[in-house]
Amino acid sequence: MFGKPTKPYKIYPWLLERMVKKGMSNKRSTYRVVCAAFNHHNELLGITVNGYRRENLTPGKYTGYHCEMKALHRWGNSVAKIVLMRLGNTGDVLPIDCCPKCEAVLRKCGIRVEKVR
Repeated sequence: MFGKPTKPYKIYPWLLERMVKKGMSNKRSTYRVVCAAFNHHNELLGITVNGYRRENLTPGKYTGYHCEMKALHRWGNSVAKIVLMRLGNTGDVLPIDCCPKCEAVLRKCGIRVEKVR
């Protein structure tokens, strides 16, 4: 897809730990969606989290974006793969699917989406 094939992707324990830690930083929501973005060399670019829903009403930076779109906005063409996770209040992993709009944008950009279940 992008030249040389990349190594098979594994979800490493350190990545899960970082995603849970970042996701649990927002205690106001009933659940949080966490996204880890990787480049073409399987290097972690960063982790984004959906904020509290109230942020969608106030103007500000990255307001109203889903975490997938935040990652795409922040790291642009460097993003080759996205790992999505949804966390409940107690830190347990819940089922997740991309919304149709985000999925269409990511598919058009050629970005793979993997879900932690």
